[in-house]
Amino acid sequence: MQIAASIPAEDSKRRVLKDVFGFDDFRLGQAAVMEALLAGHHVLAVMPTGAGKSLCYQVPALVLGGLTIVVSPLVALMQDQVAALRLAGVAADTINSSLDRDANVAAWRRVAAGQTRLLYLAPERLGAAHVVDVLLGHETEKVLARNHHRLASFGTGVAHKKSLLLSLLRQLVAGGFLTLDSAGHGGLAVAEKGRELARGEASFRYRVDARQSSRGKIRPVDTAAGTEGLDSALLAALKAVRLRLARERQVPAFVIFSDRTLIDMAERCPRDLDAFAAVNGVGAAKLKDFGEIFLGAIAAHQSGVAG
Repeated sequence: MQIAASIPAEDSKRRVLKDVFGFDDFRLGQAAVMEALLAGHHVLAVMPTGAGKSLCYQVPALVLGGLTIVVSPLVALMQDQVAALRLAGVAADTINSSLDRDANVAAWRRVAAGQTRLLYLAPERLGAAHVVDVLLGHETEKVLARNHHRLASFGTGVAHKKSLLLSLLRQLVAGGFLTLDSAGHGGLAVAEKGRELARGEASFRYRVDARQSSRGKIRPVDTAAGTEGLDSALLAALKAVRLRLARERQVPAFVIFSDRTLIDMAERCPRDLDAFAAVNGVGAAKLKDFGEIFLGAIAAHQSGVAG
């Protein structure tokens, strides 16, 4: 099935956008960022929430081929993005402190074997993860090997969430109280400013992020304007199917399909896979995995309405 036959062969970024992610066109600013990256330039892109920042590097990564490394401190967000990419048929992995050692080693092996296209890394894993393990009282192999389970600070942070402790460590680094020891494989060292803090000669103002929970963080409402006259019962049925699929795969519902995609689906009411492929946000992998399921839900709803 050819779902992007009208796209010129030379426009590789637009073909990836359609074939993989299921979108017909770019949002404002996306194309310019992608063209600059594909031309080998450095880019600083500042966009509001929901503007499609991730696609700005995901599409060029797939156009260029090989391995692309994405560095981000937002562990929960990167896990959602990896889940979404995998559902879109992209070989993506993440290595971060929220995963156990076996999972991270397996991810490294896939990278070494050339199987991964996008690798998401959290920079705090190297030094901060070990510090947090000590504070939470985790008797990891590294903690035991270094006798850090005998430190007075071992287990003193059990009343706090891991995400909060990682956030505080990032803020201590940003504030100059701790330094990253790049020569020591990303370890943390106490800076002079940090020693002043320990002696009570300096103060540390920190921010507690209310969105630290990996599944409880605030997300922008993913809706689209112009839904007047839409079959609300059909939309509800499609959302129910999406929720079931998300629970089966243990991913957030929006990773299956966004609200905008479900709205477009309800407006088009596709009757076959060719028509389903035209729905905004339906790429080749999701067409294969979810097409018949949602087509069945639409047909069942229409049959019930007709009856």
